[in-house]
Amino acid sequence: MAIKRDRTGFTLIELIVVSAAMGIIALAIYSTFSSGISIWKRLDHQRKNDGIGIFFEKFTSDLRNGIRYSAVRFSGGADALEAPTLVTSRKLNSRTIGRVKYSYSPGKKAIKRYAADYSDVFNGADGVERDALSGVRRFKLAYYTLKAESGEYVWLDEWTEAGLPLAVRVELEAGDDDNINKFARTVSIPAGG
Repeated sequence: MAIKRDRTGFTLIELIVVSAAMGIIALAIYSTFSSGISIWKRLDHQRKNDGIGIFFEKFTSDLRNGIRYSAVRFSGGADALEAPTLVTSRKLNSRTIGRVKYSYSPGKKAIKRYAADYSDVFNGADGVERDALSGVRRFKLAYYTLKAESGEYVWLDEWTEAGLPLAVRVELEAGDDDNINKFARTVSIPAGG
């Protein structure tokens, strides 16, 4: 007579096969999430750098379009500048002479841009305010000129001279605590000097 065994459990081989299959599935899931997070970080970093690129393009455009205009005097310090330039007027629906102002707020870690058209300048209004760039940890401006008395080209931390500087250098640091990026650009002003 044959003995019948009651097989209600799993064999060791079955347990090893199932454990290996679960390990492979868990590894595939982890790899997928890890790749997704890596791609997201890279795209987020690229998005932040795109914002910095857009800021530099607008800043460069404003200064390169700088003009000599008696109603608006070019002035600047280490963290702000004001310049006569061409701006887009919402009232006129076109480009016109006006004033642009860039100002850095360390508390908000942001650079603001104010654009005033011709009528705003004469009414004493600041013009249209926009966030030019956020997440800025440090912002510094310098102004390049020729000193007439010495014949030397120098960088100034503050612009109090008459007229326009030859160039403006902007340095900034942006990012979070884990990833701080440093950027610098020198913008020549064709009408300067």
